[in-house]
Amino acid sequence: MRYDRAHFPEDLVFQSTGDKSNYQARYILQHPFEGKMQCEAAVGYTQGVRTRQQEEMTTLARLTGWNINDIRRNVKLVSAPQIEKKAWWEKVWQ
Repeated sequence: MRYDRAHFPEDLVFQSTGDKSNYQARYILQHPFEGKMQCEAAVGYTQGVRTRQQEEMTTLARLTGWNINDIRRNVKLVSAPQIEKKAWWEKVWQ
C-alpha cells in the first residue's frame, strides 16, 4: 500500500488485535553508496541519487508542512565523484 496526504492524512498506526493471521509489510529504505567511486557510471548514479533526494525532500515538505529549507539543512546530499578522464589508449594497458 502506498499512501499520501490526499488519501491518508495521518501516518499509519498499528494496533494489536485478536486476529492471529499473518501480516506482511515491506519498507524500502534506500541509502546512497558512500564509498570511493572512480568509474564513469558514478556520474550518472550520483545525479540520479541527487534527483531522488530532491524529490524526497519536496515530498516530505508537502506531506508534513515542514519548511523545505529546514529539511535541506538536515539532509546529507550525495556529492559528485571526482572522475579522472583517461584517453581510450590509457585504458587499454591497465
